[in-house]
Amino acid sequence: MFDIPTAANDPSFFMHHCFVDALFEEWRQRQQSRSDREFAYPQDDMACSTPQHFGAANMYPFVPLKNIDGLSNKFT
Repeated sequence: MFDIPTAANDPSFFMHHCFVDALFEEWRQRQQSRSDREFAYPQDDMACSTPQHFGAANMYPFVPLKNIDGLSNKFT
């Protein structure tokens, strides 16, 4: 997992991120209403992240989906 270009190929890396995603989804379901969960994407802020992480940015390699589409209740 220490080699950044190939880290995602490591099964332990994959399992770690699956677990983090599961924890985040559990938190979302406890803290947010169903409608809030679809729109509670952080505001775009250059001081906090890069443009490819903004809500309206393409979700590569899943174009035409946008990053904010990942919060859709259709997927959880």
